[in-house]
Amino acid sequence: MITRLFSAILATTLLTTFAPAFARAQSKPEVKAAPMLKRDDVFTPGKIWSIHLRIGAKDYPAMNPKGGGMFGFPFPKKDDVPPKKDEKNANADTHKSKAFGMEFPWVKGDLEFEDAVVKEIGIRYKGNSTYKSSENHPKRPLKLDINHFHSEQKLHGLSGLSLGNNIMDQTRLRETLAYSLFHSVKLPAPRTAFAKVHLTVPDKYDRTYIGLYTLIEPVDKPFLREHFKNDNGMLLKPERVQGIMYLGDNWTAYNDKYNPKREPTDAQKKRFIEFAKLVNTADDATFKAKIGDYLDVDGFLRYAAVNSLLVNIDSFFGLGHNYFLYLHPKTKQFHFIPWDMDLAFGGFFFAGPDQIDWSIAKPYTGNNKLTERVLAIGIYKDAYRGYLKTLTEKAFNAKIMMDKIEKLEAVVKDAIAKEPPSPSKGFGFGPPGGMGKQDLRNFIAKRTDSVIAQLDGKSQGKELAGMNFGKGPPGGFGKGPFGFGPGQQLAKPVMEQADTDKNGKLSRDEFRLAAGRLFKAAGGDGKTPVSHKELVETLERILPPPPGFGGFKPPPPPKGFGPAKGIVGAMFKVLGSDPSQKVSRDEFLAGAEKLFKQWDKDNTGTIDERRLMEAINQVMPPPQFGPGPGPFQPKKDAPRLP
Repeated sequence: MITRLFSAILATTLLTTFAPAFARAQSKPEVKAAPMLKRDDVFTPGKIWSIHLRIGAKDYPAMNPKGGGMFGFPFPKKDDVPPKKDEKNANADTHKSKAFGMEFPWVKGDLEFEDAVVKEIGIRYKGNSTYKSSENHPKRPLKLDINHFHSEQKLHGLSGLSLGNNIMDQTRLRETLAYSLFHSVKLPAPRTAFAKVHLTVPDKYDRTYIGLYTLIEPVDKPFLREHFKNDNGMLLKPERVQGIMYLGDNWTAYNDKYNPKREPTDAQKKRFIEFAKLVNTADDATFKAKIGDYLDVDGFLRYAAVNSLLVNIDSFFGLGHNYFLYLHPKTKQFHFIPWDMDLAFGGFFFAGPDQIDWSIAKPYTGNNKLTERVLAIGIYKDAYRGYLKTLTEKAFNAKIMMDKIEKLEAVVKDAIAKEPPSPSKGFGFGPPGGMGKQDLRNFIAKRTDSVIAQLDGKSQGKELAGMNFGKGPPGGFGKGPFGFGPGQQLAKPVMEQADTDKNGKLSRDEFRLAAGRLFKAAGGDGKTPVSHKELVETLERILPPPPGFGGFKPPPPPKGFGPAKGIVGAMFKVLGSDPSQKVSRDEFLAGAEKLFKQWDKDNTGTIDERRLMEAINQVMPPPQFGPGPGPFQPKKDAPRLP
């Protein structure tokens, strides 16, 4: 009896003591053991890894982002939207994109990385234009957070992975090649590898191969320790701010724009504000004397030289994002770290063909006080030009780059060939001349020639005006020559339709004739007036549509809100006409003549393609910040003016 009682007490004690621990152990994610790899082994450019993601049937649609918009318009709603917050599988854990304003929910999923299996990691989509360009296809850009739900969980020493879908790059090589150039000048920059990604979602995908991704090294604590020998400094990832702007002495004004990855100390906040104040308000002598105290100037010059060669406008030097800024806790200097290189090699849509001759004297768009003032100092300018010369001789020249391209093409060829077809043909992507393999080679050869000619004093290159940050509505188009905007894409097809004598210029009579043909196509004649809406809809049918990215067609702007609205609206404005009222043929032609006179600034009686491009940019309503579509190419079956 006593024995049985003792046994019962012992059993109860054991259960009471160890059951909670046993339950906790059971709740931990299952991890399948695999040989531990070093970080260096994971990020090997010539390596293709196999990744398999398992996501629940309810979690998969819950990943779709909410909100956001581009070019001033909200994104169209999709049928497959995230569940409402009051639903069981709702996920309030989201990441908000500061560029397009999309909110990306995190969900739980399982990861197989070769033979290693990690349960319950965090998975979400990422990106801005890359996401919108691929949202109708399973191959969307991904962020994997290994320790999102379990703080101690890692894979091969990594707490997270970034998977770029290369939707804007048919070669799949731009990120890898671009980062390798930063490495060639000993700059801290992420490393890459490739990954064939498979997806399983119950009743939807069963270990389905969705495509080849670029695996990008995260800029995290191990990265900082490797490159800066510490990880205690302030790490910023700026968004929607061009250059280093002085916004006053209150950190609140900087926080949302410069996005610290963890809460900075008061001393770190003060240091950044002092840096911004020096850049924007100090006289030249003070700036020259003190900039080296705040900035790793030599590293910045190398960073600028590589970015200039790559014509990477989607960066600190253009749109004011896609980089990290690290404040070293010992030296108190700021260091630039590149990020998101998929639009390098002249891939930014609105900049047009002039990118290939981008001025090395002004390797930034719009206003960038830091770069302007640093390069105005003679010794820094000479060092910058020296780095450009060395790069063209030893890293960025046709022979070296072509060898790299051929080797990487051999690595990715089969993986690309096995990718599933896109659900939409789209209309291609990206200047100059698309993003095909041969175009990448051509770009490198021509850009090298351009930079060498500029270094030798045989060419001045071409400046790019960029976006109007901090002037007017957010993200307005750049004004003046070489400004970004729809003009880069529309001027050529408009000229092709209206230039009847094919001399490359529009005369007043040709412009008036084109306006008359548009009026007639909208259903008007000498007696029948037409409305603003009818003219806009007619011009929309005639102008080429926005292209897709890498074969995927992006959502079009809402009907009546494209470039046609800006052009027709400009005519109504010079007439003083109410858009709600119809106009007669004579009124419309009078408006065309007045508009032509405005656009013909030099009073030559003609408008060339360059001036037409600038004029279209000026009449278009400024978009919200965010990358835009690639160059417009007329459809083979596009209607023409009668």
